[in-house]
Amino acid sequence: MVRRVYMPIFGSGLGHANRMMLIAKSLQKDGAEVRFSSSFEVANYLTDKGFNCNIVPLVDVKWNEKGELSVSTVSREALPAFKNFVHQLMLEIAEMRSLAPNLVLSDSRLSGVLAAKLLGLPSFVILNQVRILFSTRKRRILPVLEDIDAEILGKLWSFCKGIILPDLPPPYTISERNLWGVGSIKGKFRYVGFMVQKPVIDERDLERISKELNIKKERPTVFAQISGPSPTKKKIVKTVLKTAKIYGGKYNFVISEGVLGGKSEAIKFDGGVYYEWCPIKDELFALADLVIIRAGHSTIAQSILFGKPMVTIPISTHSEQISNAKKVLKLGIGTSMDQRYLSPEKIEEAISSIIEDGCVRNVEKLKSIANKFDGVKNTVNMIKDYIRST
Repeated sequence: MVRRVYMPIFGSGLGHANRMMLIAKSLQKDGAEVRFSSSFEVANYLTDKGFNCNIVPLVDVKWNEKGELSVSTVSREALPAFKNFVHQLMLEIAEMRSLAPNLVLSDSRLSGVLAAKLLGLPSFVILNQVRILFSTRKRRILPVLEDIDAEILGKLWSFCKGIILPDLPPPYTISERNLWGVGSIKGKFRYVGFMVQKPVIDERDLERISKELNIKKERPTVFAQISGPSPTKKKIVKTVLKTAKIYGGKYNFVISEGVLGGKSEAIKFDGGVYYEWCPIKDELFALADLVIIRAGHSTIAQSILFGKPMVTIPISTHSEQISNAKKVLKLGIGTSMDQRYLSPEKIEEAISSIIEDGCVRNVEKLKSIANKFDGVKNTVNMIKDYIRST
């Protein structure tokens, strides 16, 4: 029924790619032809996984070595970004004409939605951010600007047939501050649940990994998965490694830097284990008593589905991650830290506080709610329902 599906994906962050691969595999089982479109590391990642991927220019912001985003940087990069966007749009139009898809499913890529609109093709978009929140350090007139910006973006996104939110419905919505209150998309969106692989773990594998990594059962296990653009991770990885060396006698530390294409061998050091690229991420989520993560939507969702309380360290000035981290606090499923003021002592204090309070109970409750939704299955069914009705 669904013959050809074109999937433009935002080119920064593997969370977008991972959830779209789950949808693609489900559609392929039904005989659909799937082709991706993305940029930079995401395009390489998809190609390595065996998918066809149209490579387009990256439209994204540049982070400095402190993991921060400045207004001056955004202003300086505005014109090059616009040129890349136009180039991206032209390439998308050409690729869609060549493929002639009967549906476009875009993950956070506006050029895909606009190209589909110009060609008269139906499109859906997966989003966990509509409202762009500016830096929280200067808040005087920013709410007004945020509202104007959100409504303009909402008008553009609304060219699609429907907006799919890979999140839980209220009051459990992780991305609430980035999604709510935009009139131009009212009535367009539907909550489908998290789009992450449901954990299926073999207990024998966990026992084997525990022995290989010398994980002591009498100590709490901390899995630190530090994702995101490379410049934003250096300080965090360095500080977490130092924390492990100081407090390795109190906790089992396993640290993954998430270097795409990096070495997958475990490197043991005095205090824990380090991976450039971790090949057993799901198993370590299962083994962990708590996780240290960025505040990306997919990683928070995965932590919830594994029932793990979390220490979130959002990218500084990254509005989406900051808002997600605040919702983690609000739900009582973890705590948040400012990456500008990290220290081994503060990280250990955050770990200790999570173990001692009610975060474990809260996240287990939310896990049971999240398990009632299958974001991938609901999205595929939504696509099929639309095709049937046309």
